[in-house]
Parts: sequence; structure tokens; C-alpha cells
Amino acid sequence: MLRTAAHVVYNLAEGPSGFSDGNLTLDRARLTSLVERDPRVRAARIHLVRPGDRTRVANVLDVFDARKKAEGPTYPGFDGPPVTAGSGELHVLRGFQLVGSAHLPTGGGGVRVARRAFVDFWDVGATASPFGTALTAVVEIAPASDLDQQTADNAVRDALIAVSTEIGALAMDSPPDSVEESLSFPERPVSGGVPRVAYVYQVQSHGALLDTYLYGVAIPDVVPTVIDTNEILDGALVSGTRGRITTPTILHCNNPVVRSLAARHGDSINLLPVILMEGHHKTTPQKERSAHHAVQLLRLLGADGAIFTQEGGGMSIVDQMLTIEEARASGIESVGITYEMAGVDGVDRPLIYFSRAARNLVSTGNRDELVQLAAPERVIGQDPIEIDVRSNGSGDGAASAPGASTEKSESLDLTREVEVPVWCLYGSVSQVGAGRMRGHSA
Repeated sequence: MLRTAAHVVYNLAEGPSGFSDGNLTLDRARLTSLVERDPRVRAARIHLVRPGDRTRVANVLDVFDARKKAEGPTYPGFDGPPVTAGSGELHVLRGFQLVGSAHLPTGGGGVRVARRAFVDFWDVGATASPFGTALTAVVEIAPASDLDQQTADNAVRDALIAVSTEIGALAMDSPPDSVEESLSFPERPVSGGVPRVAYVYQVQSHGALLDTYLYGVAIPDVVPTVIDTNEILDGALVSGTRGRITTPTILHCNNPVVRSLAARHGDSINLLPVILMEGHHKTTPQKERSAHHAVQLLRLLGADGAIFTQEGGGMSIVDQMLTIEEARASGIESVGITYEMAGVDGVDRPLIYFSRAARNLVSTGNRDELVQLAAPERVIGQDPIEIDVRSNGSGDGAASAPGASTEKSESLDLTREVEVPVWCLYGSVSQVGAGRMRGHSA
């Protein structure tokens, strides 16, 4: 059993680090020192942001919550040995998040680049992104200038994990606001007369800036595998995909599909383990192998139905559709969750690939829809940190960005009013259903 002690954060302020009665205070200098202790980090800053602030955070790479296990590693494989997650006592701060911002080397371009997404904390932008309405500590990081893509990316990830567990530990001696008890698959009672449902969870893993980590190791070319829902909620998966449309670490650890299905277990469904599979395969045989093996696992589990999500762009949509097609051919009812690419007016073909077997689809929004965003009063992370900014994590250094922009929308001056496709707002068309946009009748 996984026992999650949830501590709700109502107020965020600067001061000696501590948590009591919903009040979280953070020592920015201490947290900055924690990050800068790593020789791969040239400089760092910590910024505090509250919902409603006219603040824009640029170059967002990942989002974490603050959490700490009572015993053992919080993110197995990163802050401790890769022991199996999914049991024990976990402390999590709710209503609070860490946003990681950094300029990473662009390398040779292509898909393995950091797509420069941003988050607004006020007005239209805050309503579009699931990350615009939480109390936030922005961890702005400048990796050492001589690092390659992978090493710089690793430095950012390790810094966010260190800050996540450092802040999470502050709540361990406080009484929780609620306690969530999650049973693993062998512990869950089985109810008669309701369908057996599994979640087919597609992630990306294709090298630096496009990886997903399972127990601390990137998982390229993995065949679909079975993983317990509790393992996912307990830090087994960590993001390394630096795109705009991606699944950040906070959504791996709080996956809305997993949580929604778990809440229905024993009532309307029997929840089976998760089938974790890689997406964005480059060849037809790779796609077919992955689809057939995932559905073979569904058959072995005795699934009556399955929910399918995907991560990434066109190649991943093809992988998702082929897997749904194979599941339907095996008599397994299927529901897919995906975003649309319907053009700025919403009249283009919405999916880059479609199978008639995918009769049940849930749209997370049209990524191409334009949104008009007002000018912010403060921008964090648009310009790299200068090396001499180290005193208290609050300076405003500026320098030329490393590497070239890869898209026109990435070269915008985010200090001004902008009109952008909604997918530039980090997580706005969440592929695991965490988005905040809603459809309406014409």
C-alpha cells in the first residue's frame, strides 16, 4: 500500500525554510546554494510566483511537485537506489509546484531540442495552462557553458529533484490535510460484473532532451511492459522530454488518468496494471512490434477495455492509432486521448493520422488555436543568467542565448504582448488530460 500524506499550501513567502498550518516559507539563498553545489551548474536563481502575478516564465523544461518519502528514495534511481516504488509513506505538498527554466544547448536541431514553452500566471494564459494557477518556486538554472546536451540536461533534472525533496521534507513533521491510501494491483479487491480496464501509457524516449526515465534509466527501444499504478504515483517515472506538448514529471507522479481510474475501482471498473510503452517509433516494423506486444499484454491481463494516451507529435499519434486498431481487432474496447492539429481556424484535418478503429476519442484541444496574451510586468528565464549573479538568487543578468531558435514562435520577445498558438503555453494541450481548456458548441 502507498500512503500519501497530502499537505495543502495556502501561502508562500520568503524566509527561513519551513512549513506550518499551510504556510510555506523558503530560504531562496539556501535553495540556490543547494543547486549551485553541483559543478555542472554555473549559476542559479530561485523566484517565488503567486497566482495572479503578472509574471511570465520562459524556457520551461519541466514541472515537479515537492515530495519526500519517509523511508528510501523519493525518485528511485536518482536520489537513491532503483528500488521498487509504490509502497510506504509519501509526503506531498499540494497547491505548490516547482517550475524548471533553463537554456540548453540546441545541438543539431531536429526533434531533440528544448522547445521554448512558457507559463503565464494571470489572465488568459493562466486559464490555458494547468500550471498557471499554483503557488510556484521557479528554479532558474544556467548549466556550465562547456557541457554537452545530455550533461546539461542531467544537471537540470538533478537540481529539480534535489529541490523537490528538500522542500518536500519540510512537511514531514506536520499533520497532513488528508491521507490517500492507494492499493497495488495484488491488493485491490476484484468486483464482479464490472469491466476490467487497463491504461496504455505511451511515453517518448529518444535521446537527450527527448527521454523518459524509469527508475533512473532512459528507456529507448523498450518493448511494452507492465507497471503498477502505485509505482507511477510514487516517482518511478521522471520526465526528460523538453517539448511544449509533453508529460512533465509532476503529471507522471499525479497522472490524471491513473488517479481517475483508481477512484472508480470496485465501483464501475476493475483497474488492471498500467502498460507502459514507448512512442514515436521511426519505422513501420517498430510501430507494429510495439502495438502488437502492448495488445498481447492486454490480452494476458484479461482486459475488457483500455485507455490510451500518447506523448509527442505525429509519429506518436500513428503509434497510438495502430495500438488502438490492434486492440479493437482483439475485441478490447478502446478510448484514446489526443490533441488536435486543426489549424488556427479549427477547420483543417485535426489528426495527422487516423484509424476508423478509434471510434472513441477525447480531444484535449486544438494546439494551433491562437491566443492573445498581454504584456507581463515580470519575465523570468527569457535571458540566460550571467555568471556573476550568485549573491542571493534574485539578480537579473542578461546574455545572448546559446544555439539558434528552431521555430518562429521561439524568437518572440516575451516581455511584450504576444499572439501565439496555444501550445506555446506549457501543458495547455496536455496529452494525459490535465489541460484546462473546454470545448463548446459553435
